[in-house]
Amino acid sequence: FEDIRRTTPSAYNPQCPVARRFSFAVLNDLLIMSDFGASALEKWTGSGKTAALTIGGGPGFTTLKARYLSVVRDVLFLGHTTEDSTVHPDRIRWSDGGDPESWTSTNYFDLSTKDGDIVMGLAPIQGLAVAFKRKSIWVGAYVGAPDYYTFEQVVPDKGTVAPFAIKSINNYILFASYDGIYIFDGSPSP
Repeated sequence: FEDIRRTTPSAYNPQCPVARRFSFAVLNDLLIMSDFGASALEKWTGSGKTAALTIGGGPGFTTLKARYLSVVRDVLFLGHTTEDSTVHPDRIRWSDGGDPESWTSTNYFDLSTKDGDIVMGLAPIQGLAVAFKRKSIWVGAYVGAPDYYTFEQVVPDKGTVAPFAIKSINNYILFASYDGIYIFDGSPSP
């Protein structure tokens, strides 16, 4: 085995299970990785060590962290972000189309901040970005250029019980909720 990470993050603690959670996404043959928001996003080209993901395009921040990653169409989506030192637990942010290293300051959507809930995961389905909170499900759809998405809460009373308890399979998303395992097809009733 070969460790491809450029550095061992200072936040790494082998005794802490949260430090061992990772989220991965692939866009344009570039592997993007997150260590559950402990460090800035990293990229890997398929050889050598990882490198910091470039945050280009003038988004208004220089360091970007996220707990969850997903690719929809040709766009990298992030959930539960930290931008510089500001934590946004219910923010969904997305890259410019086709380039996971180009970011526009307005490419984000804050899911309801008045419900006390946080983003617990992301999944793609049929060209849509689906964001799961503990008690709700939100669907993000492309609504026009340039790279603009909007999110709508489609299920107000059911979400996922835990991070990484979500899996896209064909045209469905399976997820674990507090009262069972559900199949979601993008419509309001899971």
